[in-house]
Amino acid sequence: MNMETPHPRRALALVAMTGSLSMIMLDVTVMGVALPSVRESLQMSASQTQWAINSYVLALASAVAFLGKIGDVIGRTRAFLGGVVLFALASAMVGAAPNAETLILWRVIQGFGAALMQPASAAMVTSLYRDGERGRAMGIYVGISMSFLAIGPVLGGIIVESLSWRWCFYLNLPIAICAIALTIAANPPKFPRQTLSIDIVGALLLFLGLPSFVAGVQLSSTRGWDDALVAPMVLGGGALALAFLWWELRHPTPLIRISLLRDRGFLASALVLLVVQFAMTGLIIQQSLYAQTVLGFSPVMAGASLMPMMIPILLVVPRAGKWYDKVGVRIPSIIGLALASVGMATMTAGLWFRIYGVLAVGMALFGAGIGLAMSPTNTDALARVSIAQRGEASGVIQTFRQVGGTTGLAILMTVSVLAMRMSTLPADIAQDPALAERVILAAQGDDVALKSLSEPARSVATDLLVHGTALSGVVATCCCLLALFFSFLWSQPPQSRTPEASN
Repeated sequence: MNMETPHPRRALALVAMTGSLSMIMLDVTVMGVALPSVRESLQMSASQTQWAINSYVLALASAVAFLGKIGDVIGRTRAFLGGVVLFALASAMVGAAPNAETLILWRVIQGFGAALMQPASAAMVTSLYRDGERGRAMGIYVGISMSFLAIGPVLGGIIVESLSWRWCFYLNLPIAICAIALTIAANPPKFPRQTLSIDIVGALLLFLGLPSFVAGVQLSSTRGWDDALVAPMVLGGGALALAFLWWELRHPTPLIRISLLRDRGFLASALVLLVVQFAMTGLIIQQSLYAQTVLGFSPVMAGASLMPMMIPILLVVPRAGKWYDKVGVRIPSIIGLALASVGMATMTAGLWFRIYGVLAVGMALFGAGIGLAMSPTNTDALARVSIAQRGEASGVIQTFRQVGGTTGLAILMTVSVLAMRMSTLPADIAQDPALAERVILAAQGDDVALKSLSEPARSVATDLLVHGTALSGVVATCCCLLALFFSFLWSQPPQSRTPEASN
């Protein structure tokens, strides 16, 4: 394909790709506000509640590299359309789920659909636009989609109060139909396919290792680290992850081309996306519960309370894309990650002191910083490789990003619960183990436990939630500072490399 002649319908393709990624982002956080209604409707246990949130992101993280490779083999347009269809079908089945087990199963399949379409969509956007335009296009693709990470709780609250939690998932059906129609109308060009060579061993190591690690971390919050299953699952999952890296470095056609990380700029992009997604995904979902339980907001108000984060993302991302086209990735991303770190620290202070105004200022700073950093980071990573490699590179980047999201959800929620369990309870509660357990469960959002408590005990549960969420905020702030450190690894902007010249 001659990239000097722009595709005549690339704008339609961009709208379709942006809509698909928006669905993926929406379903990461929409469950946060809907969860109390889902839990009550399906009579879910504490463990099932955690899996209702994390099963989707975990499936996406585990499968995105493998299905990104499949997309390179069958063609990006086919992979994208197949992923949209699978995602829409699974969304309908989640909405119709009669019990917790069925919901979790179809949330996993939703994740597989998202993993099939996401690398294909990112690779198509990057390849349809030339140097000098790519940053702006990716700014639209990433920025609008990331805003749906914050819109999710708002939309979820409105739907739950006016219709039913099930419509949070039925909503994906018209979006999917529009994405399919726009893609067919745009008729994207055919990009070079790779020959069929799928690393099955690598895929199995990743499929087994990451879920085992995450499941072990999540179990630790309810069963404790001395449980017979927790340590073996965490250590076993970690060992499988190391085995996966060892295998990928030696395989001639690996599932994830670790050699791409030898480019210092590509490595920096991958690490930044992993760490920022770790901080962002886990804390947004916790804040939805915090707003309803601590601040007394309704589901709609709890969702709307995240608007100070969303609006700066929408305003900043298009400008960040244009700035990237002029100066490359380093300057906008370093400034953005510095702002995000200050914003996350301010949010943590707001969580601790229970002051929404402080929390809103922190969200605004964080949103502006994320808007500046994320679009250039995504664009830079894919611009560093040839057109033929962009599906594979997108799989690597999205694996890092989604691993950050799923481990962030598991670890930050576990940190929060551990903080609750380690807090000193009033003597009258501490002396009654059953009451103490109900207080801790209420602090985690268990409505049944909350309703069984007296007013003084409810106040203690609220204090525990504040302590746990604020400690999660401290961890998330450290993650943002770590991402800022990684941003200094970026070398020269990829425009000087002109990767298309290698095709």
